[in-house]
Amino acid sequence: NPLKVSTVQDAIKLFMDAVVKIAIPFIVVFFIWAGISFILAQGNATKITAAKNMFWYTVIGTLLILGACAITDAIVGTINSIA
Repeated sequence: NPLKVSTVQDAIKLFMDAVVKIAIPFIVVFFIWAGISFILAQGNATKITAAKNMFWYTVIGTLLILGACAITDAIVGTINSIA
């Protein structure tokens, strides 16, 4: 068993942990990119709107990823407590 998991719950938890570990650097990069976009906009309304959209899309994506991880933890915990 290369994954060293014995149950489906452990496999799901391992997968979600990997997704979060991969996503966090991308999240940080996109927050930095959005901040730099605000700075480089220099008062241009269309560039500021694009920077705001990038910021909010990054926030929404972060919440989706962390929410999926929290939901997965809750489901795995419920299944483990039932079994």
